[in-house]
Amino acid sequence: MKQMQNSNEKRSAKRFPCSPSLTYQFSLFNEAYKAQGNDYSDYGMSFKSDERIQPGTIVFIKHKDYTYGGLDNETYNGFRSLTFATVKWCKEYKQVDSRCYKIGAKYLIPNDVSFF
Repeated sequence: MKQMQNSNEKRSAKRFPCSPSLTYQFSLFNEAYKAQGNDYSDYGMSFKSDERIQPGTIVFIKHKDYTYGGLDNETYNGFRSLTFATVKWCKEYKQVDSRCYKIGAKYLIPNDVSFF
């Protein structure tokens, strides 16, 4: 998978483009909202949604029916099929006939944390 390139990038982790269908919830027992992945790294991800999410909100994110085939170890390292994350930013953008939001979220537990 190709790393995203941006000369203004100030992030410490590589970001990889990725556009799987996903859902997010505000609790494990609430309604699941549909979204589209945008990119991910070891520390977080961004996605697009029809719903605005307030920064600081914790969400449960689940990738739907996504296969990992073809991802090498470096690329796969930051990809998560299930995760809790804190919304860090939410930016509105307009499509042809609708309003959408691009949302950046930071994983609650980064990949470089070891429990054992």
